[in-house]
Amino acid sequence: EAAARAMLRVRADLIDRLEHRDDLGEALGDFQYCVGTTARTGGGRGPVVSPREMAARLVDIARENTVALLFGPEDTGLTNDEIRFCHLLVNIPTAGFKSLNLSHAVMVLAYEIFAARENGVRRFTPRLASVAELEGMYVQVQGLLSRIGFLNPQNPGYWMMHLRRMLSRTGLTAKEVRIIRGICRQCDWFIKNGNA
Repeated sequence: EAAARAMLRVRADLIDRLEHRDDLGEALGDFQYCVGTTARTGGGRGPVVSPREMAARLVDIARENTVALLFGPEDTGLTNDEIRFCHLLVNIPTAGFKSLNLSHAVMVLAYEIFAARENGVRRFTPRLASVAELEGMYVQVQGLLSRIGFLNPQNPGYWMMHLRRMLSRTGLTAKEVRIIRGICRQCDWFIKNGNA
C-alpha cells in the first residue's frame, strides 16, 4: 500500500476508497454500463469496437451513468462468464501481439476517453439500468425461456449470450427492465394457470 500511495501522490485518497469484492457480479452491481477489454474477437463475443469508438460512446453515457472498465489478466483475458456483464467490448490493436501489459491497456483507454471528452459534442443519454438490475432481469428471462422450451437445457447460455448482446445495444433503462420483468411475471402466471 505504501508503494501505491507513493505513485499516487496527488490522488492518494483513491487508495482509501479501494474496495475488494470476491464476486464480479456484486462488484459491478451498481454500475449502469460496463466495458470489457478483449483480445479475442470471435462471433460469440459480439460486436467489438476500437478504443476510439468506445470512448466516443462513453462520453455521453458517463454523463448520467456510472461506468466500469473491466480488464482481465494479461495471460488469459476475460472469460466468457465475465464478459456476460459487459455492454460493450473493446479491442486494442496490438500488431500481432497476443495482449498488452495491463497498465498500458488502462492508459490507452484512459487517453481515448480523455480525448473524446475534450473534443466531444454533448448528446443526451438517459440513466441506464444497473448491472444488478440487468442481471435480475436476465435470470428471470432465462427461467421463462427455459420453461417454454426455447433454450437448450444442455447449453442455455448460448442463446442467452446472444440475447444479452442484442439488449446491450439498446441501452435499457431501469423502467424498461421493470417492464420486461413484468412481462415475464405475466407469462409465468399465464403458464401456471393454464391457457384459459
